[in-house]
Amino acid sequence: MSFCKYFIPIWVIIAVYSLLSLYAGERGILAYEQLNQERERLLANKEALRLRNEELEGRKNALLYDSDTIAAYARELGYGTRGERFIRIVGISGTRKQDNAPGQVLIAGEPHYIPQATIRLIALGSGVGLLLCLLVYDFLGKGRTIA
Repeated sequence: MSFCKYFIPIWVIIAVYSLLSLYAGERGILAYEQLNQERERLLANKEALRLRNEELEGRKNALLYDSDTIAAYARELGYGTRGERFIRIVGISGTRKQDNAPGQVLIAGEPHYIPQATIRLIALGSGVGLLLCLLVYDFLGKGRTIA
């Protein structure tokens, strides 16, 4: 049985490597969650862009086919029809509001993860550390039984 306990560090190396790869590796749970959050953010931006597109499409159609809308935009720009009189007050800006923002450009970010080399070093270090602890325990234990 004394010799079999030295196989435990090998199993510890395998277990630590497997768990770290599964949780924090390149294709692990943390990277998947980050990509999922990024996906949700991009989908929300896509929906906002779709709504903005519908709004601008409605404005375009109103300007193409509705003469009252054209007249309203012309009045905001300071134009009028025949017979209309304007009083311009200096120092007060017009009621014209321009919302020409086309939307927001989002770039998907890279997920953060622990590289494979680092995971291998951590797993190997934990196995070697356990092996050293077992060797020291055996060395100290045998030293006491010699008496």
